[in-house]
Amino acid sequence: LRSIGRIAVPSAAWIALLALSVGGVSLGAVLLVNNIFGEAALTGARWHYWFIEALVQILLVALIVFSVPAIRRLERRWPFGFALGLTLLLFVPAALAVAMSSAPNTFFLTWVVAWIFALGWATHRARTLVQRLAVTGVATPSLIVFFDAPVRGGVVLAGVLLLLWLPSVRIPQALLRMVALVAAASLAIYLTHWQVFPELTPLVPTTVAFVLTMAAGIATWFVARGTLILTRRLQDGPSGRAATAREVRATGVPAGSR
Repeated sequence: LRSIGRIAVPSAAWIALLALSVGGVSLGAVLLVNNIFGEAALTGARWHYWFIEALVQILLVALIVFSVPAIRRLERRWPFGFALGLTLLLFVPAALAVAMSSAPNTFFLTWVVAWIFALGWATHRARTLVQRLAVTGVATPSLIVFFDAPVRGGVVLAGVLLLLWLPSVRIPQALLRMVALVAAASLAIYLTHWQVFPELTPLVPTTVAFVLTMAAGIATWFVARGTLILTRRLQDGPSGRAATAREVRATGVPAGSR
């Protein structure tokens, strides 16, 4: 639940702030259930955060399902087969929905995209050459068929194959802190990019807009983390302040943000 809260709470807070300040966001979006109760029309900003809604809902369902001991035992006994079988089970109705539905929000429904979550799970569980080939064989046609834009499907497929066949990448020491910073701020970057990138692209080159959007998300993360750290220091007293300062000096990233 704590991991889910780290995604849901800041997301709901940011979306609520948008609802109060600029509008165009439904109450369902604030509660991260717009993809269940919201209108199908892709108007305003209510559908901008469907990815967060789907992720939180999938994690909640997984939490409930895996509270059943028999399912936990089944997954532990056949970790790869369980994940790959779940991928195939979820893909079939999702592909049919995308092919047969004309609703503009079909792609944003949790049960339609849940198979991609399972595919990532199967990628993580693949250990042997045969298992990696099996995931490759499932991922390649399914991702190409599922997405309406071939480029988008190709990008997602490339990411899956990189994770599958190149699980670790050497990064120069000088870039480690920057990579860690972007990773820590990734949720803030995603949440804020809707308010930054579309406004910048008519004014500056796309590459510049991309860099500035990343910088805005990182700055937002710094402000949010700074506020949280300050609150924690006030609550914990001198010992808490010392521990937080040591953590920041040692890693460059406060505890709880990694």
